[in-house]
Amino acid sequence: MKQALGMIEVRGLSTGILIADTMAKTANIQIYDIENTKGLGYMTVKVVGDVGAVNSAISAAKQEAIEYGKYISSTVIPRPNDFIYDTFLKDISSYEKTKDDREKEDVKSVEIIEEKTEEITVKEETAKKEELKTEKKDAPDTIIKEEIIEEKIEDNVEEVIVKEISEDKEEHTKSNLKNTNSKKNKKKK
Repeated sequence: MKQALGMIEVRGLSTGILIADTMAKTANIQIYDIENTKGLGYMTVKVVGDVGAVNSAISAAKQEAIEYGKYISSTVIPRPNDFIYDTFLKDISSYEKTKDDREKEDVKSVEIIEEKTEEITVKEETAKKEELKTEKKDAPDTIIKEEIIEEKIEDNVEEVIVKEISEDKEEHTKSNLKNTNSKKNKKKK
């Protein structure tokens, strides 16, 4: 089925680009061409798509161009004759043919991407399994090492406690000796 053809003519390239952007944002259309019309800086923007989409895109573009004072004219042709397609839209018929080919290529590329993703996922899962195996092999050694470290820490703590107790006893006995010596000295006087 042939698509509708919409054309709008405005003054200036920047206005042509602006309204082309407006049309693309307004409706589901395809901008076919922005053509310089050989005089007074007029630019014709051609769009194709469904009739309703082209009508809404052209009306939005017309309002935008009128706001800037650059609007010249516009038209929508619902089902252009083959002659119009061949003359004004030379590449559109080949575009419609290649559109189906592109869709087929897209499907193929999606399938290829899915296959690659599956391969990557399988490789990642295999790598994770191998890591888990190596962790399990290393785990007993790690547990034993941790137990040894804990025992050493406990031994060191016990030694420190014993040293502190013995130091406290020494200080206590020294202070007792001093006290007894001082008492003896007082008695002698």
